[in-house]
Amino acid sequence: MVISAQVLNEFANVLIKHRVADIDIQLVIDAIAENSLVAPVSFHTVQDALRIKSRWQFSYRDSLIIASALENGCTILFTEDLQHNQVIDG
Repeated sequence: MVISAQVLNEFANVLIKHRVADIDIQLVIDAIAENSLVAPVSFHTVQDALRIKSRWQFSYRDSLIIASALENGCTILFTEDLQHNQVIDG
């Protein structure tokens, strides 16, 4: 399983907004990271995200997640924000 650092950031932010204790956030983030490959957000990821955003009209944040998935060879992206069975860049 691959997870973008962007997704971990957004997840942590939601937990912070819901006033989850810092230690609990750290524990769950650590557990996720131990069981997956955490893909960094690089300059190339940002460039791809901007291209995807422009072409597909997704939000920048969603485009960043899509770009990371594509860079890491993911064939399936689990998200609530995209259409089922939608294909992006082949």
